[in-house]
Amino acid sequence: MKKMSLIALVCLLILGLVPRSAQAVKTVHIEHNTEQQFKQGDPCQVIINSTGEISLAYRTKTLLSNKDEVWVVNDIVKTAAGSLYVATSGKGYIYLLKEGQESQIVYGKDLIDHKHVFSLAIDGKGRLLAGTSGETTQLIRFDKAHKTKTLFQEDEIKYVWCILVGPGGRIYLGTGPTGKIITLDSNGKNPEVLYEAKEKNILSLALDADGILYAGGDENGLVYRIEPGTSKTTIVYDTGHGEISGLVFDEAGNLYVSTADTSAARPGAKLILSNGDTSRPESTDEKDKEDKENEKGEKGEKDKKNEVEKINEDQASNNNKNNNDKAKEAKAKPETKENTKKETGKKQANNPEKNKTGQPTNPADKDKPEKTAELIPAATKSSDKTPSTSPASTISAPKPSKPAETNEVYQISPSGYVTSLFSRKVMILSMAYMGHGKLLLGTGIEGELVRLDTQKQEAVVLHTVKPSSQISAVLADADGTVYAGCANPGAVYAIESSYAPEGIYKSQAVDAKQISKWGKLHLEADIPSQSNLKISFRSGNTSDPKKGGWQKWTEPIDAIEDIEIHATPARFLQYRLHFGSSDGSHTAVVREVKLAHMIPNLPPLIKNVTIKSGQVDKTGKSANSSKNMTITWKTKEPNNDKLTCEIFVRIVGREKWIRIAKEIKEEKYTWDSRTVADGRYEVKVTASDELDNPKGQALTASRVSRPIVVDNTPPEITRMSHNIDGWKLRFEATVKDALSVIGSVEYVIDSGEIWHIALPNDGIFDSREENIRFELKIDAPGEHLLAVRFADALGNRTYRNLSVVK
Repeated sequence: MKKMSLIALVCLLILGLVPRSAQAVKTVHIEHNTEQQFKQGDPCQVIINSTGEISLAYRTKTLLSNKDEVWVVNDIVKTAAGSLYVATSGKGYIYLLKEGQESQIVYGKDLIDHKHVFSLAIDGKGRLLAGTSGETTQLIRFDKAHKTKTLFQEDEIKYVWCILVGPGGRIYLGTGPTGKIITLDSNGKNPEVLYEAKEKNILSLALDADGILYAGGDENGLVYRIEPGTSKTTIVYDTGHGEISGLVFDEAGNLYVSTADTSAARPGAKLILSNGDTSRPESTDEKDKEDKENEKGEKGEKDKKNEVEKINEDQASNNNKNNNDKAKEAKAKPETKENTKKETGKKQANNPEKNKTGQPTNPADKDKPEKTAELIPAATKSSDKTPSTSPASTISAPKPSKPAETNEVYQISPSGYVTSLFSRKVMILSMAYMGHGKLLLGTGIEGELVRLDTQKQEAVVLHTVKPSSQISAVLADADGTVYAGCANPGAVYAIESSYAPEGIYKSQAVDAKQISKWGKLHLEADIPSQSNLKISFRSGNTSDPKKGGWQKWTEPIDAIEDIEIHATPARFLQYRLHFGSSDGSHTAVVREVKLAHMIPNLPPLIKNVTIKSGQVDKTGKSANSSKNMTITWKTKEPNNDKLTCEIFVRIVGREKWIRIAKEIKEEKYTWDSRTVADGRYEVKVTASDELDNPKGQALTASRVSRPIVVDNTPPEITRMSHNIDGWKLRFEATVKDALSVIGSVEYVIDSGEIWHIALPNDGIFDSREENIRFELKIDAPGEHLLAVRFADALGNRTYRNLSVVK
C-alpha cells in the first residue's frame, strides 16, 4: 500500500495535481501566438499573417529606384514578352524594364510641359497605350519602336486616370475632372462618351465576364454598372466613402471594391490585420477535396452494388435458362436510374435555356436568393426589372456623408449582396487580383503590401517598401510574381513566389516583472525538411537592450518542441528565430512560442491601512454603531498567491500586540472597540502567503495604522448651575472628556421633540473641555423640566435633567 501511495504521489507531481499549498514557487508561462503579439517584435525577411503565424518572406528584387525624376509610380503593365512598362509622375516618364538590363526611358524625356502619366494598358494587338497629363491630356499608342500616335485628346479632359481594354479590343477611359467614361474602338478611333457621372473623376474601371463595365469615382463613393451596348446605367453600391481606388473581378464573378479616403488613415500605427480570431473558415479547396472523397466513396459503393447485381443476374441466368435471352439483354443495356440521370443532364446541357419544368431560365439567376425585394441591384446581366438611364444619367448623387473612419474592401456577389472583407485605418491606393480568391492591396501611409485571402479570411503583409511611404500601383503576374510601384520616393519592386533564403524574427523584450529564472521554450511549428529553424536568446534587466546591461546572444540551436533557455536569470528576455530555406519552396511556420520562467517567492505588499468609526446622526441614531470601527487595507501579491490576513491592536507606547482576528481573506474587518479599554491604540494588519506555500516557507508583510482613539466613556460635567430672572432661564456648565473633543451640547424644555443646539462660549467645539452658557424664555408659570444632552466627538453621551419652578 505504501508503494502504491508513493506511485500515486509521483503521478500527481508529474501531472501538476499537487495541492496549491505544496508549491514553493510558481512556474509562469508567457505565450506569443497572435499577430498583435508577434508584431511587437522586429521582423526581418519574415512575414506575420493575421492568424499569428511567422514564416519566411518572399524574395524581393528592386527593379527601379533612386530616380530623382520619379515621385510616384502610377501604373505598371507587363507585355507578352515579359517586359514591364512603368508610368510615373514627376517628369512624366514611361520606363521600360527588362530582365538583366538597365531601366530605359521610352517616353517623356523630350517633353517640358509633361508631368504625369497616370495610366497604361496593352491593346488587343499587344501595343502599349498611355494616358498622359500636363498642358495637354492625351491617349497615346506606341509602336514596337516606341513611336507614338495620339488617339484621343479633349480640352476639358485633364486626366486619364485608367485605361481598360475590353472584348474585341474596345478601349475604355476613366477621366477627369468631368467624370466622363470615354470609349474607342479597337483601332483607337470613333471616341464616344459612354457615361458622364455626377462626380469629378472616374478612377477605376472593371469588366465582368459578360462585358458589362463597372466604374468607381472620387467624390460620392458610388459603384456604377454600365452596359456598353445600350449605355444602360445603374448604381450597384453606395460605399459611403469619398474615393473608389480599385475594382477587380474574380473567377466566380465577385466584384471587389477598395476605398482610399485620407480621413480614414492613421499614420504611424502598426497595421494589425486580425480581429483576434485565430480560427478560419473551411476553404474551397478543402471542401472540393472532401466532396471528391465522398464521390469516390459513393462510386465505390455503387460499383460494389453493381457487382452484386451482376453476380445475382448470372446466378439467375444459370438457374433459369428460359430467361437467358432476357438476362443478356438486361446486361447489355440496363435501364438504371444513373443512366437516366446522365441522359437528362445531356439534354439540359444541350438546351441550357430550359429548366426542369421546360421554362426558359437565366443562368445569372441561379445564385439569387429566394426574395422578391432586392436592396442592391444585381451585379450581373441586366433584366427587364433593371432601371436604365441614358448617357446623360438621371442618377442623382447622394448627399455628402461624414468622413469615413476606416477604408474598406467590399465583395459584391453576382447576386448583388455586399460584404466588407477588410476594414482598417489605412489608405488602399491600389488593388489587383492574384487568382484563387487572393487580393493584393497597396497601402499608405506606411507602404505595406497586403495579400488578402478572401476564402480563408486571412491576410498578411508581404512586404514593406522602405523608405517609400505608399504603394501606389500593384500588378499580379500569372507566375505568382507581384510588382509593387511606390511613391515618396518612387520605386518598383518585384516580390517573387519563392521564399527568401533566410530571415530573422527578434521578439520584443519579454517582461517577467521580477528577476526570474528562465526555464524552457515550448515551440509549436511546422519545419519541413527543406527548411530550417534555429533559436537564440539573451536576457537583461532593462526594458530596452539599447540601454545596455544585456548579455550577448547565445549561439543559435536547432528548434525542437521544448528548448532549454540558456539565459542568465533576469527580468527581461528576448528570443530570436532564425529561418532558412534550402530550395526557396519551403519555409518553417511558427504558430506559438511559450516561455516558462520561475519567480522566487516574494513577500506580499500591504498599503493604505485606514480606520473609520461609526457616525452618529443628528437624531442620535446610527445605522453603524459608533463603537464599531471599520478597518480596511490593500494588498498585492507578486506571485499571485492566495493571502490570509490577521489583525492586531496595542496601546500606543507598548510593545506587545494583541491579535483580535485571524484568517481574514477580505480586505476589510469590523472591530467592536468596546472589547478594549479607553485609550490610544495602533492597529496592525499582517498578510501571509501560507495558503500557497509549504509550511516554514511562507512570507508575511505587515503595516501599522496611525494611532486612533478608543473612547467609550461619555464626557464628565464638572460644573453646572442655573437661575431664573423674570421669564428668562439662564444655564451654565463646564463639560470635560478624557480622550475626545466635545462634539455637541443640546437641550429641550418640557420633553419637546426638537433639541436645540447650544454653542460653547467661544463659539466652536474644538477642545476636550468646553464652557457652555445659554438662556431660554419660560412661557408659563409653574414647574418645568429642562433636559441637557452632552456628547463627545465619538458620540458618547451624558444627560442632565433640571426641575425649574417659575
